[in-house]
Amino acid sequence: MISMNKTIEDAQNPFRMLRAIRYWLQIAGGCFSSAMLIAAPTDHLDRGLDLVEHILEHQEMGEFVNDQNEEINSYGGSWGQGTVNVELGDHDANVMPFNRSMCGSFVTKLLNQSYNWDWTDHPFHDDLLNVPVVTASPNAHRYMELILEGKGFKFQIDNIGDILPGDVMVKRNLNPTRGHVWLVKEVHLGNPMVYPVNHANSWPEFSGMTYYEVDVLDCSEGYHSNDSRKVLVNNVVHNTHGAGVGTIGIMVDGNGTITGHSWSLPNSDYNQVLGGWVNGVNSRLELLDETQFVVARLDLPEDEDDEEESGGGVHPQDLDIKAPIIPCYLDLGITLNEQIEEMHALGIDSDSNGTPLNQFGGRWKSSTDPSYVRLADLERGIFPGNNTKGASLVTCLLKEACDWSWWDYMFIDSETGRATRSSSPTSSRYVDLIEQGIGFETEISDLSEVLPGDVIAIRTLSDWSGHSAIVESIDWASARAFPLESRVLTSGLEGGWIVPVTVLDSTRYPHSADSRDSQDGASGSIEGLGIGTMGIVMNPSYEIIGHCWSLPSADYLGDPERWRSQFLSRFKPQTERKIVIGRFQGK
Repeated sequence: MISMNKTIEDAQNPFRMLRAIRYWLQIAGGCFSSAMLIAAPTDHLDRGLDLVEHILEHQEMGEFVNDQNEEINSYGGSWGQGTVNVELGDHDANVMPFNRSMCGSFVTKLLNQSYNWDWTDHPFHDDLLNVPVVTASPNAHRYMELILEGKGFKFQIDNIGDILPGDVMVKRNLNPTRGHVWLVKEVHLGNPMVYPVNHANSWPEFSGMTYYEVDVLDCSEGYHSNDSRKVLVNNVVHNTHGAGVGTIGIMVDGNGTITGHSWSLPNSDYNQVLGGWVNGVNSRLELLDETQFVVARLDLPEDEDDEEESGGGVHPQDLDIKAPIIPCYLDLGITLNEQIEEMHALGIDSDSNGTPLNQFGGRWKSSTDPSYVRLADLERGIFPGNNTKGASLVTCLLKEACDWSWWDYMFIDSETGRATRSSSPTSSRYVDLIEQGIGFETEISDLSEVLPGDVIAIRTLSDWSGHSAIVESIDWASARAFPLESRVLTSGLEGGWIVPVTVLDSTRYPHSADSRDSQDGASGSIEGLGIGTMGIVMNPSYEIIGHCWSLPSADYLGDPERWRSQFLSRFKPQTERKIVIGRFQGK
């Protein structure tokens, strides 16, 4: 049995490296169009990322200065003297970009240009000087004051899971005149790193905390990890300064509450050299009692036109998304999938008995073809293995990770109308268990409340067949409204959204962006355990109204009619193929 509080030793697994790669591919590859790449749902972040991209295009060709022999990207400038410039340039007209700003003035310029923002509309009190202040360009210290006083900001954000692209992060040292301002580009929620409790290098005050990587946009003289300001030209690294994108770290407690941050990431890999990683965190991390650090959501102006086009004002940025806590049974399934993928990458498809490592099949407690999941123990010659179907995978993971037995729970079988019990429920019976609250805390009909580890059960109403899966993540940034510009609207879908939901399951039929499609380039060549993306369809109130096994492949923006046609061909309404989502009570 695996403990519900999974230890760091379980996480020290070379197969775990694949998870970070998969999340990056899921984001960078996209499912719909170029508009879905990690970009802000806010114009100011979009504008800043475009600037950095344009600057890099020139720098990577060796063009670091403009016609006036000025660095096209630099840290400096004075707002009062009019020497702060943040200019995107023009690709088509071959006008070079130009940036000369500091961290605070860089963000302010992006707000000015995106929304005609004027900080003089937001007077505040400067605690350092103990005077009321009106300023057109706050420095980091004054950005902190604006956030703390709620001037120009809706609210502060304490939980890692609530941070969205475009949010503002500010640090202020105990010497309050020094600090820094960033914009959030992306929080890598899918790659948490638990600080080890009993490692020789561990510091007790960090025990039980979790470290996340966060991509940021800022203007800086220094460098974060993976920093775009270190420009490679002809195999020579040029250390530039100014606007750029890099990666910092944020530490949270067991509830996802932010406890500290680091300017850069440890040099050592978490999965390969844990001791070095721990030392890196120890030396870099600044806790909140050492340095003030806040994250806040700007009080941006409402755009009625954008609201109408996005399907009645529903927007992922409105959601109160909680920090993901990966339950042990999902973690077990993800780890097993990574182990099988790694073995396949090494050309090993079968165990020592010639049995395929990954199979779709098995029967519960069969003597000849049993359902099972098996983690690897290569030192003892044990290969990873899976032989399950959709429902039996869920049951096996619950049994192995939580010592769970469904035989202890009586429920009403909808097909027969009789009270029954089952040690391995079918997908239709999982629907019954969820709806009757047997073994599940609650049925979740509001998609915004779904969390990793929640169980999806599907019942085909015509024949009581179905499918089961476990939610791994929800890609709210890639949610797509049913296109209002389509010539004909389908009744009941007005204002609806299709939301990509990544699931762990066992199936013959891969979803979109599916790990089962990745071997030898042959679509559908692998059956059994895998991770892929399906679409959950919701109305403007986030109520689940149906689902799609896979996502449309057409360009949502460039070819909306074809996208719509593909969506309709995949869409299964609740009246045809019922989908329910439940939260396992042992989670």
